[in-house]
Amino acid sequence: MKPTEEVLQALHQPSNVSVHSDEALVGKVKAAIAADDEKRKENEDEPLRRKPSLVPTRRRSCPGSSE
Repeated sequence: MKPTEEVLQALHQPSNVSVHSDEALVGKVKAAIAADDEKRKENEDEPLRRKPSLVPTRRRSCPGSSE
């Protein structure tokens, strides 16, 4: 296992992140949420806190990848 200091240093280093966000992805996430919520309801589990709405990331803010 790496020492904590080494892990924190690695997390501090910049890296590239690929971003894919569109209406199709939002639809898939909403379907997964609905299925998860139904399963939790059947098991009588507490509902999860969720963001009030999902929307695709604007292209201007994420041109396909980000640092």
